[in-house]
Amino acid sequence: MFSGILRLVLADLRSSWFQVVAALVLIGACIVGVAFFTTQAQQTQSLVRAAYQEEGASAFVVEVSGISDEELDRIVAGRSAATRRRFSRCSV
Repeated sequence: MFSGILRLVLADLRSSWFQVVAALVLIGACIVGVAFFTTQAQQTQSLVRAAYQEEGASAFVVEVSGISDEELDRIVAGRSAATRRRFSRCSV
């Protein structure tokens, strides 16, 4: 059974080898293109993430209850000052 299928495949390849080679080249080009764009997207994502981290920007979603607006402002201001001090020590 397998040898019969193999003979048919080889006979088909002898008659239409150009189409097979063209299809393989196109499939290969598509795979390379997808890999290239995936790599570019990952690099862009890494650059954006690094830029946000460099600026000290990070987002946290929290639910705050029982804290007044003034106290929350004081906590956020203290956190911002601590972040600035930490990054100023790391600067070259």
